[in-house]
Amino acid sequence: MVRAFPQILVMDIEEEMAEVVRFLESKGVDEIAEFVFRLPSVLAYDVDSNIKPKLSLLKRVGYEMRQIVEFPGCLSFSLEDVIIPRLAFLRYLGVDVSSKRLPIILACSEDRFCERVASRPTSEFKEFCRDLAERRGVNPRPGKQRKRRRKGRTRKNSRAFPTRCRFPISELSSQR
Repeated sequence: MVRAFPQILVMDIEEEMAEVVRFLESKGVDEIAEFVFRLPSVLAYDVDSNIKPKLSLLKRVGYEMRQIVEFPGCLSFSLEDVIIPRLAFLRYLGVDVSSKRLPIILACSEDRFCERVASRPTSEFKEFCRDLAERRGVNPRPGKQRKRRRKGRTRKNSRAFPTRCRFPISELSSQR
């Protein structure tokens, strides 16, 4: 665990870790040690701004706590950049998202998500994401650039999002 999350060595147990452990216990996570072993960085997450909004959304779309506990890594994904856009896109397509396992939806590249989960071209997902971000008042994140960068250069925005979307986002909007 130290190799995966070395910051754990300098964290204050009472101040930082205990709040997360108490919260997870209150949500029904029985095997805290196993949960933390599978996602050690969860101990550094802020309960109010990170863990609660993600759990709330996942439960709202139909996931049970046991499904979340099976894949603690779902808490490591960005709510704004990964979780909301992917769940919203699947709902837009009429897919019952809770029927799909979380790792299948979240733990893959954008291209693989589009190809294997949504069965739609990546361009359609990007279009959807741009419109969703605009409607939510969130800036879409710049895409990951696959090319190697030269020292001293910065990444440029490589994503071009088209603008149309017909999905009612009110169901998936996170509380601000």
